[in-house]
This record gives sequence, structure tokens and C-alpha cells, in this order.
Amino acid sequence: MSGPHPFVTLTDSELAVLEEAHLRELAGEPEPDATDPGGADLGGTDPDVADLGGTDPDGAFEHARRTLRAGGLLTADGDLVPGDVAEDGAPDLPAAVGLALDVRLSADVRVVASRLVGPLLGVGPQEHRPVRSTRVLHLVTQGACVEDLDEEGLHSLALTTDQEQAARSLEEALLPPDAADGRGGPVQVDTTRIEHLAEALGRPTVLAELAVLVPEGGDGPGAPAATGVLLAMGPGGCWAGPTAVDEDGRTTLHPVPRTWLGDRARLTVDAVLGTAADGAEGTMAR
Repeated sequence: MSGPHPFVTLTDSELAVLEEAHLRELAGEPEPDATDPGGADLGGTDPDVADLGGTDPDGAFEHARRTLRAGGLLTADGDLVPGDVAEDGAPDLPAAVGLALDVRLSADVRVVASRLVGPLLGVGPQEHRPVRSTRVLHLVTQGACVEDLDEEGLHSLALTTDQEQAARSLEEALLPPDAADGRGGPVQVDTTRIEHLAEALGRPTVLAELAVLVPEGGDGPGAPAATGVLLAMGPGGCWAGPTAVDEDGRTTLHPVPRTWLGDRARLTVDAVLGTAADGAEGTMAR
């Protein structure tokens, strides 16, 4: 079973506009008055911006509003387009976006996987530089929103109510297909010298930081603990250790089996997601 597939990709500005409209909807607030309701002026002051910084000198938010209107996600008044659910239970695009916004806002736990993939710095030509990306699991009892953020600021969103799919999405994001079990003893690495780290750990093809974020007061019985782990994975083995480093930037990584990441992801997801019955009420049944 693979992870869930994205149903929409949004720019930073588009997501910010949708989040602002979502918060106004939840608060029951109307769209702020606009001195230019037609939005003809794409520069200068943007009166439609509430929590988006107050000004829009580059017209980014106005452009985002226009593309969201064209895509059927925002009304002419700046509100979210009401979603609909088909007889088979499948939400249309506005309904799916509304669900994702709900889950992102109310997540009980967030798992953030930041990765660096490809030849490490100093190893290989510049055109083969490593690529950075981030996958975030926003977890609520009824399911998860899987969010991918790339280097250009594009956000791809997916939804799932399946615990195995949610856990597998982390494994797919971080574990390279040729990863091998870690072998030997602990290795102390200098995180400020990527070339040294690469040689010490058998030239991993993925470097990642995996963080479990728990809101204040959300660490009750059975809830996963807030943690941070540094990972290095590749054909030379898999390694894991604390993200905290000493004053010289050193930390110690320990060899782990290639199944370690998947096992850890399942423990975290299973601690949050319940087995929701069909038709269960809650955020994922919006």
C-alpha cells in the first residue's frame, strides 16, 4: 500500500488566502470591506488582506485570489466555496480543501520530515546539488492531511483516514529504495562538515530530520512524545541519532535496521489515529 496521492497543489500565497478565509468562516466574520471590490489595482495597498500582512506590494495575494476564484475554490466575495460530497462519499475539490484546512488547523500532532536528497554538498558537480523538501503529517483522531512543501514554496495536499497509508507516507518520503541496514557501532559525526558526515556514514543518499510536534497540553496518556531525530540513509546503511548537537556541532548516530523508520512512523500514527467507523462524526467527516 502506498501513501495518499495529492488532490491539489497550492502556492504559498494561495494557501495563505485560503487559511485566512477559513479562519473568518470559523469565526463567523464577513469579508473585510474593500475600496476596490473589482480588484483592478494589483499593486499598493490591498484592503482585502486581513491577516496577510496588511499590504500586498507585489500583488501576490490578489493574484492568488484570482487564481483561486478561477479554480472554483474562492467566491467573488473572498469566501471559501462550499463543498459537496457525492453519494459514494467522495468530496469534491472545495470539500476536500475544506477538510484539509480543518485538519491542518486542529491537528493533535504534527510529524515534520525535512529531507536533503541526492549527492551531498561537496560530492559531485553543482548541477547535481541535493534537493530539499519537507513532508508534514497533520494528524487528528479521524485521519491525516499529508502536506508536501518543495523548494519553490508549492504545497501539495492529500487526505487519508487509513493509518497504514499515513505511516507509509513518511517512509516513502524519507527511505531510499536502496537503503540497507546499519552495521557496526555508533559513529560521532560533525554536522557542520557534510563531506565528513557523508564519508563516516557510507555516503547516504538521504539526510533527514524527523520531528514530532505536540501542542501544549497535548502530551496526555497515550499521546506520542515530542521528539527530534537526525537520520542518514542509503546503500551504506541507516543511522539515527538526536538532533541536539554539542558546541562543536557534533552528535552521535547509531546504526538501525532499514525498517526502523517505518516502525517508528506506525507507532506515532497509531497513537493518534483511532479506527473510525464508517460515517463517524468529526473533522474528517465534514
